[in-house]
Amino acid sequence: MYTSVNSQGKSPLFSVAAEVRRAIYNYLIPEQLHLFTYRDDVRLSTCVKQKGDDDPDCVPRNPLAHVSRSISDPEDPIYVQRLRSSWGEHWRCEEAALTRDDINFRTVETGWFDQFVLFRVCKRMSMEIAYIMPEVATFHINDPLTLRVLGSQATSHPLTISAVVDGVQSNLRTLHINLRLPLGTYEQLEDVYTSPDFESAPLGITSSVISALMALPTALTQLRNLQNLRLWLDHSDTESWSMVNERAVITSLFQPLCEQGSNLKIDMDLPKLHPKWETSDRHFTPDSAPPPFPIHRRYRQRIYGMHDQTVKHAPDFPYVAHEAFVIQQHEFPSEDPGEMEMYEAWEREVWKRGGDVELELIGHQLVGDHYLG
Repeated sequence: MYTSVNSQGKSPLFSVAAEVRRAIYNYLIPEQLHLFTYRDDVRLSTCVKQKGDDDPDCVPRNPLAHVSRSISDPEDPIYVQRLRSSWGEHWRCEEAALTRDDINFRTVETGWFDQFVLFRVCKRMSMEIAYIMPEVATFHINDPLTLRVLGSQATSHPLTISAVVDGVQSNLRTLHINLRLPLGTYEQLEDVYTSPDFESAPLGITSSVISALMALPTALTQLRNLQNLRLWLDHSDTESWSMVNERAVITSLFQPLCEQGSNLKIDMDLPKLHPKWETSDRHFTPDSAPPPFPIHRRYRQRIYGMHDQTVKHAPDFPYVAHEAFVIQQHEFPSEDPGEMEMYEAWEREVWKRGGDVELELIGHQLVGDHYLG
């Protein structure tokens, strides 16, 4: 790696104790990094996610959020692109990683940083950092194809950071996998796993994305030092998350990890289920068989960027959680978790009895702390 760079064997840096060099490297290495594929190459970029970037109403994504505009004005193309980000709540990180200037690197002060600067100092330093970086930093992977670097064949790919990939495979401690895939991908994955021929079906008959996902359990088991795994999943369509057979997909992909009996800590972050569509045989519901690991439920993205450069408001459950006009009209204490749990319970009851929440909100009467139809 970087054979044109002198090894700097006589550099004063390497005359100090290894523990001191490690402390220096720890100071230089960002706490969170993204590993991603760009132009058939694997690259690194700093995680620049900010507080509020996961706002379901996507206000931080809109450059014109605080600008007075006419309803007939076209949407900002940057806003539409951010809404369509496959990196989910890391949309800012995707923008930073894929639009950076590869020649004139920006500075840490502006929120941009290129890890390759550390590797260009000298060969010995690059090798040491490549080994330490996966141990001290949280790595994020946001697309299925980059997941291939976790497998045993990853180093055969022409990578400019092959030493980092080797370090990830041998020394990674904390991994976050964030996947916002098309709904059709989940449906294909469900079809593959529920097919009677699943066990004997060759991977070659599936798409490269499906193949990468199916190979994920094996790849993860090869990360022998992995201690913490966080899985963030969503789909990019406007339909409810409950359209996904999460039980089939998640159990098939990640159950093998739990059966290993290792000390690997696994957590999953999923959208809230819609009461109208949830079923105990397709979803992890309170009254169904428990999931193989803890699941946190979150509010799902409510604004979507469409291919015609328009945006669409398509709230999932709960409908009332971030409806500004409802909150303002009835002075709902929306930031109080206890109060929002109450309104979610009301909405769940409406859906379960076959009602329509939107219609009932229009015609309901609010008495005290309760909705009455």
